[in-house]
Amino acid sequence: MNSTIREYFVLNPPKQNVEFISDSGRQIGEKVRMCSKNNFFRLKKNGEKIQREWLIYSPCSKSVFCYVCKLFGNSDQSLCTTRFRDWKNVTSRLASHETSLLHCTNVCQLSQLSKTAKRIDSQMPQQNQNERAYWRDAIVRVVEVLKFIAEQGLGIFGDNKTFGSEQNGNFLGLLELISKFDPFLAGHIGEHGNKGKGHVNYLSSQNVF
Repeated sequence: MNSTIREYFVLNPPKQNVEFISDSGRQIGEKVRMCSKNNFFRLKKNGEKIQREWLIYSPCSKSVFCYVCKLFGNSDQSLCTTRFRDWKNVTSRLASHETSLLHCTNVCQLSQLSKTAKRIDSQMPQQNQNERAYWRDAIVRVVEVLKFIAEQGLGIFGDNKTFGSEQNGNFLGLLELISKFDPFLAGHIGEHGNKGKGHVNYLSSQNVF
């Protein structure tokens, strides 16, 4: 991909081709699975739907790909340079891709190029900026709690690492206390707390350390 091709697609983003997904069916075991219209939206915990403008369905290969990462990145093989049509695991795959460092970096590059090309009608760069601001606010709160614990020489985790438990230790306990007066932190814990491995939330030992 050269700069000319990138600038063309910034000004002329590809169609998502949702109307063609009825032909995406694949036999997987005893079931026929296919791409769903819901895959083109990210559903937040409050019920709000956010369109995945970056996701494109290819009628030719009967697969989906991230056109932004296809333009700017090449390390995420399953959605950038090769087709992805594992409809059984597509929901989790799309969720992990849109929060990956590669995708976020490439969306930032798209945003910069969009400004250069004076394209301002796309919501995707703004969505990415909102996401970055959200996680920055979450990390600030986590860091301040950890600093307080370190200054007091206290232990971090208790017998478990579960929000709502009386034995979850100082780190989670303090976050729970602050969340009673901090709507942002309360919402963050409500949406991302107790998710376990594989879920970036900065609320567990796997994410923080």
